Amino acid sequence: MSQDVKRAMMAVTDGVIGAAVLLAAGVYGGNWLDNQFHSAPWCSVGLAMLGGALGLGRMVYKATKIGASVTDPPLPKRSSSNTSEELSAPDCVSGLRQKKPFEDLEDEQN
Repeated sequence: MSQDVKRAMMAVTDGVIGAAVLLAAGVYGGNWLDNQFHSAPWCSVGLAMLGGALGLGRMVYKATKIGASVTDPPLPKRSSSNTSEELSAPDCVSGLRQKKPFEDLEDEQN
């Protein structure tokens, strides 16, 4: 297994376990508060929802952090003559021609 796959699996596992811990902490804390204030089930429900939302947010953060590091394309290399200018569209898509809409249909009719 490659290092990137292992790193991604570790991050996903960390996100899932972290979400479960936050949810469990919300439920446990809510039960404790309900017992203290005799307000069952409102503290349990509220803190469970808060823990679930924080856990889900943490999982999304971890997933986007992994996705950004894995899927970012490499930056284009600049030639020595083009050091101070941004790459223009023709430099990026050299040789590609954009077709007009319905150009294929016009060729078939002629």
